[in-house]
Amino acid sequence: RYRDFLVLARRLDPYAAFLEPVFDQYDIPAFNDHERLMDDHPLVLFLDALFAVKEHYYRYDDVMQLLKTELLLPKINGEYISRDRFETALALTENWLLKTGLHGDDWLRDADWQYYRFQATDSGQTQSDKVAHYTTEINLIRHFIKESLPPLFDALETATTGTQAAQSMYQFLVQN
Repeated sequence: RYRDFLVLARRLDPYAAFLEPVFDQYDIPAFNDHERLMDDHPLVLFLDALFAVKEHYYRYDDVMQLLKTELLLPKINGEYISRDRFETALALTENWLLKTGLHGDDWLRDADWQYYRFQATDSGQTQSDKVAHYTTEINLIRHFIKESLPPLFDALETATTGTQAAQSMYQFLVQN
């Protein structure tokens, strides 16, 4: 009976990559009681980044870490956008932020960000459809941040009890 066997090792890590495949190969049922740290769990990364955005006031690294968890997706007309579109818009936004250095209040301002691209052949007279599309996509991400995070931060700031703060966080997660 397999449950009568126990594999013990002072340090299981060097053997972990070999044990599971071998047990699977021979159809031996196995349970690995190895502890896993929660540091890399998506929800922990999300919460760390969310509070870092508040603490560091919309710093580039924190906002990107939050969005890259993909636990928040923008909606258009009440429907979540596709993950592919989100990833494309996020990559465009990240490149735009690196190019322009936008951060902090730039996320919350009223005026939209304007994507621009200069090439030797540009006459400066017209905006291409591609540039208009890029502008739409980077502002999709910006509006999502601008419209979803400040209300949460305000609710957490005004909460007088842990229960109220937890309810605000729960509502935020459910709505987004």
